[in-house]
Amino acid sequence: MASMSEQTRNAVWGALCDLEWNKRYYAAMADKYKRNHLTVRFSILSGIVVEGFILYFAGEHEWLFGFALALGLLLAVGTIWDALSDYAQNAANLQTAEFTCDSLLQEVEDLWRAIETGRIEAEDAESALQAIKRRWAASTERARVRTDKRINDKAYDEANEDIRNRYAVQ
Repeated sequence: MASMSEQTRNAVWGALCDLEWNKRYYAAMADKYKRNHLTVRFSILSGIVVEGFILYFAGEHEWLFGFALALGLLLAVGTIWDALSDYAQNAANLQTAEFTCDSLLQEVEDLWRAIETGRIEAEDAESALQAIKRRWAASTERARVRTDKRINDKAYDEANEDIRNRYAVQ
């Protein structure tokens, strides 16, 4: 059985917990950004339909032109917001980070099992962990959005509980 330092074991365990946390967080944030994207797009498209009806009836009721103008300005602001917020691209970047974290999580789980069963030397475990951490950092680099504390805390708590339960650690 290969001897493994407690520091290496703790580093691998920390990576295991953090990757599960990141995977959950990025998945939840990707879903949030997809919903935001669809909400903005649906609002714009619905507003265009309403604008058409208002303009159609504005010929008979001149007072409707004020509503049409206000709605037109709201649609312009919504369109600019849609272009600047880039919810779709952020959702795609977050989803890519989620998939990468999931893949790396599988590698760290294999590494953890190898450590637990003594099938790997300490130096090999350290170098494998460092390689995983480099790929992890590179994969999450583009997924830069404002942190949602509620989602982050929930993902952290659920991930740690799941990992503890999965590996029967108290």
